[in-house]
Amino acid sequence: MKKISIVILVGFIFLTYGSNSFSKNNYETIIIPCKSEECNPALLGPTVARWYYGDNTKPTLMVYGGGPGQDLDVNFSPFTSVVGKMNLIIVRSQVPVIRIKGGKRPVAFDKHIIFRNEQVAEFIKKKINQPLWLLGHSNGAHRLVGTIAGKTRKADAYAGLIFSGSPNISSGKFILPLKRIKYKLNMPVLIINHDRDRSIWHGVKAQKTLFKKIKKMNKQKTELILLKQGDPEITKHNGGHHSFFTNQEEYGAEIIKFILSNS
Repeated sequence: MKKISIVILVGFIFLTYGSNSFSKNNYETIIIPCKSEECNPALLGPTVARWYYGDNTKPTLMVYGGGPGQDLDVNFSPFTSVVGKMNLIIVRSQVPVIRIKGGKRPVAFDKHIIFRNEQVAEFIKKKINQPLWLLGHSNGAHRLVGTIAGKTRKADAYAGLIFSGSPNISSGKFILPLKRIKYKLNMPVLIINHDRDRSIWHGVKAQKTLFKKIKKMNKQKTELILLKQGDPEITKHNGGHHSFFTNQEEYGAEIIKFILSNS
């Protein structure tokens, strides 16, 4: 029978599961209350995250998952090959990010959400006391941009950024508002996707455009990686390649390689 223990600490709660081995079933669920006056009780509850423990000598990777950002099992699936190699934290969105208005994801840029994302990222930075990388996959890129565009941000606030399968077209259904970032970035940035992702929203063309935009606004290294392995699907949405279901080892290896070579 799986043992579950609850430990209440100042400012957050750990729900501990499983054994000490590295696996997809071995994680701690962190519940971080939002007590600041900046938090809107009607919009935000406590932030929930899963902490998959890995090599503490390596940087930590914090992930904003795709879709609505609220299903931690789905959000974890592309990162199975990262588990155990470094600390991996999957952060649940307090509210669904999927809603679109005027081609944008307004929820991700609500002032309360931006403040909360900053607050959670800073909490994790202080707890790990080591470099923290931020990754936004698909819709999670909107939460990533919101976090680094907040009013308290600095150009080198994080160890690095990773945009994974991020939507990026200038108008229409998906807009990634990089203009919200009012300063020159000063950290390594990776844009990664699959070479056979045919989506008009987050496919190869969108990634190349995103790469050019970020390279202009970043003082440090900006790299584009298009993965090759996996099944040869060719569909409009390419869900398999968009979520790296058939090349998770390649995906994880390239992310780890970039982080370690730029830390």
